[in-house]
Amino acid sequence: MEFYYTQAGQIPAREFYVLRAEEERTRFFHIVQHLVDNPPGIQLPKTMFNMEDEEERIFAIKPYSGRYLGFYTRDRRFVITAAFEKQTHKLGVRERQHVQTAIIRKQNYLARTAVRTYYRPALPTRRRKT
Repeated sequence: MEFYYTQAGQIPAREFYVLRAEEERTRFFHIVQHLVDNPPGIQLPKTMFNMEDEEERIFAIKPYSGRYLGFYTRDRRFVITAAFEKQTHKLGVRERQHVQTAIIRKQNYLARTAVRTYYRPALPTRRRKT
């Protein structure tokens, strides 16, 4: 699991996460831990984890009122691309905009990883003088 970062180096979903109550952050990590520890296909209740966009395969991690939207990569990494406070029981127009943001960031992530610019290369190590 990882948080998506923009080309400017911002991590919007993490910024949302750090402002949440401790109880919600703990529940978030319990859900993530379950996703990571179990083989693909083991499902959580829809009240905790649900597909929000079938075409783009955007999922929501749902600890209490916070929503963390993301997707699975080919190597089964879950990338969280957007987060927001849930306002209504159903996904409303405003909340649907967050799904669109998640889709745009997913496409950006895939494009940047395809040309190998998403993950910054490690800094070169200094050679010791001999």
